[in-house]
Amino acid sequence: MGKINFIFNEFFRSFQKGLIKNILLMIMFSICIIMVVLMSSYYLDLGEREDYIASNYDENGTWYNISIEDIDCFEFEKYLSTTKGSQNVMNYYEKICNIESHPIMSVNTTQNILLIEDECKKLMSDEKMRMFQPFDSNGSIGGEIDGVSATYKIFKSAQFDANAYEYFGLKTSMGEGFTPDNTTLNNAMEEIPIVLGSNYTGLIDVGKKLRIAIDGSDYLFNCKVVGILEAGTRVYDFGKSDQELISLDSYIVFPYGIHLDFETDDNDILARYSYLNYRALWNSQIILSYNTEFREMVELFGELGREYNLPPLTLTGASMGQKLFRKETAGSIKIMLIISVCLVCFTLYSLFMMIYNKIRSNQEIYGIYLMNGCSTSMILIPFMMEIGVIIIPSLLVSRYLFREEMFMMYFNCDAILNAVYLLIVIAYLLGVLFLFCLMRNVDTELLIKKGD
Repeated sequence: MGKINFIFNEFFRSFQKGLIKNILLMIMFSICIIMVVLMSSYYLDLGEREDYIASNYDENGTWYNISIEDIDCFEFEKYLSTTKGSQNVMNYYEKICNIESHPIMSVNTTQNILLIEDECKKLMSDEKMRMFQPFDSNGSIGGEIDGVSATYKIFKSAQFDANAYEYFGLKTSMGEGFTPDNTTLNNAMEEIPIVLGSNYTGLIDVGKKLRIAIDGSDYLFNCKVVGILEAGTRVYDFGKSDQELISLDSYIVFPYGIHLDFETDDNDILARYSYLNYRALWNSQIILSYNTEFREMVELFGELGREYNLPPLTLTGASMGQKLFRKETAGSIKIMLIISVCLVCFTLYSLFMMIYNKIRSNQEIYGIYLMNGCSTSMILIPFMMEIGVIIIPSLLVSRYLFREEMFMMYFNCDAILNAVYLLIVIAYLLGVLFLFCLMRNVDTELLIKKGD
């Protein structure tokens, strides 16, 4: 018990004597650990990517979702209020869709559409209509959309761009599907193409024109039926291969990714197509072949966002650091990396100097301890405890910041915390190693003489 009491008394004496410096070191170590983990997450692969976040697999690589953060949606929708803003969204979409070696496709299977009730009744009875409506809806809503006040019927719908339509192998029994040609409009009066599920056969013919609104939007689109799908056509829900297959027989397939082959300064025309492309970006997937491409894509999305003054897209599968710093330039992140390295070096230097100064200023005390039969290890252990206490707060702070709830389902938090633990162990071992190197060069006989 005497040795244990001595060790703890010496630990408290030493810790209290340098209390302010120790607190500063605690703060510095906490900041260091956080910054090193973030920088490592950004530049390296910590293994934090969960396998289930991949959407689809093929021989050319893996498809990952790209989307727009909820907080950024307001920015996009704000830009649609001006002609310049709408044109920026169109140009931004075109640039994203033409990234070399990284095809983009857009698909959504959960977004309902609205048709004017009076127009629907001319096409089918109410009983037939129920076949095409979602089970969880009340069937109709009243309101004004794009200046048209009416009662609107809710219909099941899926949205595909031409790339997704081809990727999932959708085929028509009549007419045609989505192609780059029919999703490119040559004038403002041209209708948007739509494709119907097989259950619409005999009710709505190819060539029929309809007015359709996307549920939740302010736009009523002039559409034209260009084809009817083969019976039994099915796709993965949400466009993800790990989801259940859903039948499109009772769906209206609405196009994403409308391209304009004409110029206009009328924002009433431009904004509605910009809105469709904004929604397409929100529900897109991109193919990547290597893990190193995540950072390249995040940096490219950031560059394109700054070029068009729009928020950058979020890439599912990107690391925690890449997600947090997605709005920063590559140059500013390199500056943060340099600052982090300098901070780590300065923090370790401060720890080493604290140990060195304490040993040097307490030589006479240690001489007395040694003269009274105290072993060198009993002097070292309080120092090792002090180093541990200085570093432990960084563990607690890191566990709090990198807790699983903070990042929901997107990251493997165990991999992130393992990186934290490794860094803390390395920092502790460096401190202890330096301590042993100092004590190894101490002349204990000289200390005993000073104790005399």
